[in-house]
Amino acid sequence: MNSDSTSMYSNPAFVGHPRETNVDLPLDDNAYVLDGPLPQEVQFRSRQEFSYVKDTNTKAGALVPIVAILALVLSIVALGIAGSRCTMSCEKSSDDTDIQKILDEFSNRLEAFDSRLDGLLVEAQVTPNPQTHTSTQNPQTQTSREASLTTLSSTSTFTEARTSATATLSPKSLFPSQDLLNYTDDLLDLQAKIRYLNNSLQDIYNSFPASLIIIDAHLKETMAFLVTVNKSVAALDTSYSLLQSNVDGFNITISALQSSVTKVSTRLCQITPEMSTTPYQQIPTTGASAWESFTIDGAHFLIVANFRNSTGLYEIDSPLYKWVDNSFQVYQPFDTKGALDWEHFKIKEKHFLIVANSRTNNHEIDSILYLWDGTIFRVHQRIPTQGANSWKHFLIDGEDFLVVANYRNNNGDRIIDSHIFRWDGVNLFDVYQNITTVGATDWEYFEVDGMHFIMAANYQDGNGTFHLNSTLYQWNGTSFHKYQEISTVGARDCKHFTIGDDHYLAIANNYDGENHTIDSVLYKWNGTYLEKHQSFPTEGANTFEFFESNEHAYLVVANFHSSSQVYQWNGTFFDEFQTIESSVAKDWRHFVIDSIDYLAVANYEEYQVSRHTNSSIYQFFGCQT
Repeated sequence: MNSDSTSMYSNPAFVGHPRETNVDLPLDDNAYVLDGPLPQEVQFRSRQEFSYVKDTNTKAGALVPIVAILALVLSIVALGIAGSRCTMSCEKSSDDTDIQKILDEFSNRLEAFDSRLDGLLVEAQVTPNPQTHTSTQNPQTQTSREASLTTLSSTSTFTEARTSATATLSPKSLFPSQDLLNYTDDLLDLQAKIRYLNNSLQDIYNSFPASLIIIDAHLKETMAFLVTVNKSVAALDTSYSLLQSNVDGFNITISALQSSVTKVSTRLCQITPEMSTTPYQQIPTTGASAWESFTIDGAHFLIVANFRNSTGLYEIDSPLYKWVDNSFQVYQPFDTKGALDWEHFKIKEKHFLIVANSRTNNHEIDSILYLWDGTIFRVHQRIPTQGANSWKHFLIDGEDFLVVANYRNNNGDRIIDSHIFRWDGVNLFDVYQNITTVGATDWEYFEVDGMHFIMAANYQDGNGTFHLNSTLYQWNGTSFHKYQEISTVGARDCKHFTIGDDHYLAIANNYDGENHTIDSVLYKWNGTYLEKHQSFPTEGANTFEFFESNEHAYLVVANFHSSSQVYQWNGTFFDEFQTIESSVAKDWRHFVIDSIDYLAVANYEEYQVSRHTNSSIYQFFGCQT
């Protein structure tokens, strides 16, 4: 506190009434009791009331017990703080900072109380006694009181102060401040809290050793557990190393077994290659010319292009088959007119089918574009064609194109225009470019190093010439122009495929004007153009089909005048792999269902007997060579 003892004793507010009679007033239940006896000059009736002292010497006698109380409380606080600080300074822990903050908070509170007490002392000098004093005091009494205060302030000892005050002041001229009583109660409350804090700090301090012992025990257990884990990890590492060694040994054994199996399989394929292909299903067809396979929402479909029946009728059904219960069953029939080809494609999420109708009594008829409605295909667009032999869909820079191979018009002319159509982006295909072809039978599209190409297979000129040039066209950004001429002999089909990074184009040569025993040719892209890579002896070859199975590449040719032949890639060329009996084969189609390879052959007729014959579906297993 800022005031010293002399100023406190000199303050008239601390002077009590003269001693009158010794009245023992019982304390309230709420009264605070200090440790030890109270001075006789001060008694508490309650927290709210201060009794008059019995000392009749002077009113200044009341100052002694109040100062004693304040001194006692502040001593206790100081001892509590000192004890706490000693405890915290003598024994450091992880809670030093938090406890110090609590003690600092209480020190700040004590300073606030000191300031409040100073204010109350000043206030007490001017506060009248509400019980004995009124606003109209006797001037003589007021003068006497001021003189007394002056004398009291000049005294140097407590005894002199009491004597001076008793001589000059009446018993009821001064009184203690109510705020001072409340402040005393606060100090007592603070004393109790400091005791509680000291006890709590002592409990915390006393619990530290036990807690440290528990923590140390847990740490020892944890370290022991970690040691056990490390031993287990080391044991696992050892076991893993042994296991890896065994796995390596197993892999060597498996590789040796696979090598043995491959040798046996290769030998079996050489002796009985027919074991790699197994007949699976027979489907009745009528002058079958081509197959097309595709899927819609996971459902597998296969459609046949029936050309004509045995009576020469071209207007016949070409059925769509759906894979149901491990076989193909008729799903939807289509009215076709001398159908030679089907092409399935998608534009965004829409599925389309287009048929190449080649003829009825004339050749200038419509080919039909169908659109899948979610259940069946419905007619979407009719496109005029001239003896259409095939369709090909392709994409360039996000735009959809269709190209048709027109074979002849009604006048018998073969040197006619084939048409490229472009999707209008909404609903229809429009003619985009006309390209003059010579008895065209097929188109193939491919892309090499960002360059777009289409290849036309020209069959004959109408004057008996089958030795013709088939033409490769390149896209220049707006249209196709001639890029390369390739000599062909009655070309019926061209098939592009890749093996690794290499591009190949197989051309099926069918007829030279006299016989069908002629070579078909495989071309390879050399970076600039297509060059001859390999020849195949064929008998009226109609189509090539390329596929991969069991990490091997195969090429199958549909021979019109003999059995069909399967070739297997040896890394550089194709070797004869298997001969499959076929009846005037016009087309082969490969597809996969449930990870099983299938081959469908379109048998045109039972040779010179009937066009009502079965076309076959085979399961293909190949050989692990």
